[in-house]
Amino acid sequence: MRFLNDIISELAEADIARVFSKVRRASYIGVLSVAIFSICWIVAAMLDGSWVYGVNMVSDLGVSAVRSARVVFEAGCIAAGIGFAGYGYSIMSVCSRPLVKITYALCMVCGFCLIGVGLFNELSPVHIPCALTLGIVATIAVAISTIDDIIQGNVVAIVKTALISVIVLISLFFGVPFAEATMIICLMAWILVKSSLFIKMDRI
Repeated sequence: MRFLNDIISELAEADIARVFSKVRRASYIGVLSVAIFSICWIVAAMLDGSWVYGVNMVSDLGVSAVRSARVVFEAGCIAAGIGFAGYGYSIMSVCSRPLVKITYALCMVCGFCLIGVGLFNELSPVHIPCALTLGIVATIAVAISTIDDIIQGNVVAIVKTALISVIVLISLFFGVPFAEATMIICLMAWILVKSSLFIKMDRI
């Protein structure tokens, strides 16, 4: 709620140029992409009715017996994937630090992989490589970003990333489906953490 209040407060300012600076525009893309994927995931699960958190893999929605659930989930993956790729490119274009550029170049790769997950469901041999690459690349991106945060002395980002990482590690003890869904949520939370800091500070 505090994050949303900060955004609303910024939008209420008279200085539109400041509200929509390059850094903030890039960050808004990240926030929007997270919102799109989250909404489509929830709607698809509701339409399916049989999908259960921690029991089913998230990608099971892509082969749901309910056509509308499949369409919503696949569309969400493709739209969010395009958004994440754009988010990565936009952040890269406004920051010259090498570690940041590497982090968000990997974010672009994650976006393309998510598009692949949306285009190719579990019945396709392309699906697993896309999903695995997404998970591995995302993990590397978070690790590199954390190194940059340590170098920059960004304590807030370090602490929040550490908390998210602990949640991911704990989720591994509850089975693959639970861990997969939790990791996706944690990755989106990490994007929101980074984006909110970029919006608040208007710099990267």
